Amino acid sequence: MLSVLRTSSIRKSLISSWAFSSFRPRTITSRPDNANSTIGVTLPSQVGDKALGIPTAPNSNRPGNATLAAVALGVAATDPSAASSLAQLWASVSTLPVSDPMVPVLVLALLQAVMGGFDNLVHHELLLRLPWTGSAEREQLLHATRQILYFAVFLALAGITPTGVYAYGLLGILGVETTLTLADFLEEDRTRLLPWTERITHTLLTINYGAILALWVPIILSWAALPTGIAIHHYGIPGWLNFFVALGVLTWGGRDYAAWRRLTRINASAKNNPLVLNLKTPSQRFLVTGGTGFIGSKLCNALLREGHDVTLLVRDRVKAAKFFSKVGGKLTLIPSFAELNPEQSEFDVVINLAGEPIGEGRWTTAKKERIFSSRVKLTEDLLEFLKKMKNPPKTLVSGSAIGYYGVNKDNKDTEFTENSEVLEEESLSHTLCQQWEQVALSAEKLGTRVVLLRTGIVLGLDGGALSQMLIPFDLGVGGIMGSGKHWMPWVHVEDTIHIIGR
Repeated sequence: MLSVLRTSSIRKSLISSWAFSSFRPRTITSRPDNANSTIGVTLPSQVGDKALGIPTAPNSNRPGNATLAAVALGVAATDPSAASSLAQLWASVSTLPVSDPMVPVLVLALLQAVMGGFDNLVHHELLLRLPWTGSAEREQLLHATRQILYFAVFLALAGITPTGVYAYGLLGILGVETTLTLADFLEEDRTRLLPWTERITHTLLTINYGAILALWVPIILSWAALPTGIAIHHYGIPGWLNFFVALGVLTWGGRDYAAWRRLTRINASAKNNPLVLNLKTPSQRFLVTGGTGFIGSKLCNALLREGHDVTLLVRDRVKAAKFFSKVGGKLTLIPSFAELNPEQSEFDVVINLAGEPIGEGRWTTAKKERIFSSRVKLTEDLLEFLKKMKNPPKTLVSGSAIGYYGVNKDNKDTEFTENSEVLEEESLSHTLCQQWEQVALSAEKLGTRVVLLRTGIVLGLDGGALSQMLIPFDLGVGGIMGSGKHWMPWVHVEDTIHIIGR
């Protein structure tokens, strides 16, 4: 059943009902302008597509595209001159080996929705946590805008078909969405380094979107040649699936908009209230490991803003450069200690924060090896470099954690200090922290003061453990875990940076 709601006042027919059956009469109901009566026109079933020169799909007892065939016949009833051009348009899109040229468009659109949903959920939400990343403010706005446009597109794919001027509006929406997609790609490259899986996904999305446009644009142009209105066509299950996709992208667009508003407030607060260290000694020279992490990136930003020289050990110079592209000061990026001449290098303070994130992924054997090597082995390499220096640094600040004390299985309210006894020496956390600290403490033999940071879970709005814990709540499935009586010591990221600065 096809219903067309006419909005223009020009003298054209209004198709209010159409029955697609070769065995039943086809009826066009038209109301002329300034008339109070309804004129009914009944056509016999044999007067159909062939009579108008509109080809029928092979091996089918119904028009190749029921929507276009019905509307074309309706226009021809009042404007016979339109039949020829509409037939040509229809013929240009009816050569596909399917009964309806919209079928491949609908299938490709659903594939686009699946790949886009994977990109949003896996990359944007689970891996990168863009809704809580300050540098993704503009990207979240682009995502929200694109989702609103996709809502209109998927409604058209669900069977709410624009005709006439409205069809040109749909083409305009597709054009704007394409432009915003290109702007989104540029913004992503400007603010972050995309993982290889996201780059592959974007490539597949681009290819699939191009195929959709190639198949759909000629059909939309056919719709544009018809009277201005909204046609309701039933595409069956694919249509309903695209309708639910439309609701989904609208909901996700609302989440992206809310994330953009939140990031706007967070960034404005950070800009108006920048983190200030006010170190007693100005213009110091720092060597930092782990400077692109949650704590290290904020620390290095503060040091650079206050005019200190920072040499940063990084695995990826491009990623590190993006972190500090808007900050002044003197920043040197090195991929290894081998790039530094130990006899000529001079550092006042060394801050050792490097380490494989422990809150991401399963603790497999390979993961645990990376956790140990990224802390213990790197600190050993750091100490080898410090031993070769002509003038070792005055202070070494090295990371550690409250995991040094082991697991409090009794859940008792216990206060721990640096002199407290270890509760469980065989735990993984104690073994890691003990080995890490022992290597760092060997710098005392060089005359360097060593400070160990046994911090709790470091929390902040724009990253770290909190952003990981918020994932189920962002997706609407969060809740209380455990009895609520277990203890979890934590510290705010800015307090942690101030502790380091002391």
